[in-house]
Amino acid sequence: MAHVFISYSSKDIKKADAFRSVFNINGIKTWMAPYDVPSGCRYAEAITDAIEHSDCFCLLLSKASQESDQVDSEVNLAKGAEIPFIIVQIEDVAINKAFKYYITNKHIEKILDVNADSPEMQKVIDAVRKHTDAEETETVDVLTQTAIPMQTITYESGSFYTGETLNGLRHGKGKYVWPDGEYYEGEWANGVRHGKGKLCFSNGNTYVGDFTEDTITGKGRMEYHDGRVYDGDWVNGIKHGKGKLTCPDGKIYDGDWEDDDMTGKTHFVNPGIGVIYDGEVLKGRMHGKGRLTYSDGRVFEGEWENDKFIG
Repeated sequence: MAHVFISYSSKDIKKADAFRSVFNINGIKTWMAPYDVPSGCRYAEAITDAIEHSDCFCLLLSKASQESDQVDSEVNLAKGAEIPFIIVQIEDVAINKAFKYYITNKHIEKILDVNADSPEMQKVIDAVRKHTDAEETETVDVLTQTAIPMQTITYESGSFYTGETLNGLRHGKGKYVWPDGEYYEGEWANGVRHGKGKLCFSNGNTYVGDFTEDTITGKGRMEYHDGRVYDGDWVNGIKHGKGKLTCPDGKIYDGDWEDDDMTGKTHFVNPGIGVIYDGEVLKGRMHGKGRLTYSDGRVFEGEWENDKFIG
C-alpha cells in the first residue's frame, strides 16, 4: 500500500501523533519517524528511502519545524524527488523566507486543533487520498454496526488520546500517550486496552501483542531496553505459560514459565560456558530430571536439586 510521509519537528510530536492516528483510522498508511524506522537501520537511510518511496509528503508547518535542520533536509529530499506536497499549518506563525521558497504556489491548510470531523481535516484526508491508493472507509463498531466518531481528547494529567470512542469511552482503535512519553497504540473496549496493541514504556521496553481487560495477558513479544527479548505467554504483565527468552550474550531460556520464573520443563543454552540443559527447572534452577551437556563432551543426566547434580 502507498504511504504518506509525515514531516514534523520533534517539538510537535503530540500533534504529529494525532495526525498519524487520524490518517491510519481513515485507512491511510503513514510513514513517520521514529515509529517506522526499521530496527538496526540507519536513521538517515530509512528516512531517505521512505521519502523516495512515498506518494505524498505531509509537512506540519510550525515555528519549530521551520527551525529544524531535520525537517529542512526532508523537505529538500521530497522536493528533489518531486513528491507531491500537502502542507498543514499547525500554529499561528509567520512563514520564513526559506520555507516560502519551498512552498511557493502550494496550498496551505490551517489546522490548529486536530479534529477528525472538521472540514479542514477532511480536506487534508481527501488530498492525501488523491495521491495514495487509500479508499474511503467508515469506522464501525462490529457489534452494533454504528459509526464510531474519532476524537482527540486531552486529560488534566497531560495525557491525551486520539482514536475511536463509544458512549464517551475509548473503544475501537486509538492511541493513548502519557506525559512521560509512554504510549499505547491499538485496540480498546469500553475504556480499557483490550485486543491487539503496542505499548512503549518510558524505560525503553516495548511490548507488542495481546491485551485483556487493560492487562498484558495472552501472547506477545517484549523487547527490553537491555537487549533481551521474550516471545510467549503472559498473564497480568508477567511471563506465565510457554515462552522463549533470548539474551544479548547468547543465553536462551525456552520452555515453561510460572510467575515470571522458569518453572517446569526448559531448554537452556549458555554459550559463554558451553553448556546446554534440557529438563526440569524450579524458579530458574535445575531441579528434577534433566540432562546437562558440555561443549567438551561431558554429559550429566539424572536428578538435579537446586542446580546441583545428585545422580
